[in-house]
Amino acid sequence: MNLVGNQFLKNYEFILDWKTNTLHLKPIIQPETTLKSFGFSYRFINNKAVISLIFRDKNIPLEMNDEIVSINDISLDNLHTEDSCKYYLNTIEKELSKITIRIRRGNEIKVFDLEKISYF
Repeated sequence: MNLVGNQFLKNYEFILDWKTNTLHLKPIIQPETTLKSFGFSYRFINNKAVISLIFRDKNIPLEMNDEIVSINDISLDNLHTEDSCKYYLNTIEKELSKITIRIRRGNEIKVFDLEKISYF
């Protein structure tokens, strides 16, 4: 609604204390809206980590369906199903700002150093 004060109050929880005739405002903490990423995402297909998403606007050297052999020398090549689940749930690169990724593209192995960047 376009009532006076709505724009201001949207950033606060407020409590009206009728006994003391006071209004308490508590700021609502807004989550960080910046997306930080290496510019790609992967999923496991037949126990192999495969590039499934690339942010094209950031000059990422990876291509769709590249197979990830390793990230920072941690092998993702020919994993068992339980290991695939472990890496899917606990991504190696989550807390890192730089990674070295080794991929298989056709019959070639390529190595890239990537830095995490902010997208918005």
